[in-house]
Amino acid sequence: MVYTASISLQYYSRESQRAPGSYAITVKTTDDHVVHILIQKKADTGMYHVGGGDEFRTVSELLAHYNNNPMVEEGSQRVVHLMNLVPSTCVPADAIDERIRLLEEIDPVTKKSGFLEEFERIQQVDDQFSSRREGKKEQNVSRNRYKNIVPFDHTRVILKDIPPNESDYINASYIR
Repeated sequence: MVYTASISLQYYSRESQRAPGSYAITVKTTDDHVVHILIQKKADTGMYHVGGGDEFRTVSELLAHYNNNPMVEEGSQRVVHLMNLVPSTCVPADAIDERIRLLEEIDPVTKKSGFLEEFERIQQVDDQFSSRREGKKEQNVSRNRYKNIVPFDHTRVILKDIPPNESDYINASYIR
């Protein structure tokens, strides 16, 4: 068997939409591809596995195992390391009211609502995996209307036909 380059992934697990009763790992590769890996549950034993590999009593045990041991993606034969778990906020429809009530509560220690804490976590994940260096450079900061709204380097608009010694920066992004 031939393996191609090893990749580290940002991922989260969720209930599978195509296979009720199963779960899926949704992963974002370092080259910005999104892959869905099905976690199956054996009907006779109740054990979870990925593609017939090792079996585990819970999805948590399976994820813990693959955090420490790489798996091989069947189609491409890439070695996959699950590195960065992104918290999932998937909420069943009948639990939305309760989820909103919990997020509205103010944490007595941080003095922040659950909404704000969740928003800050999402911002941290974005910063970990996408560069915003150009917009944060000293000469470009004044061009940002808001200090926390800066385009990602890989989708920013680059000005053309600029005078010498001028920056090609504008706070704008292409939308794909």
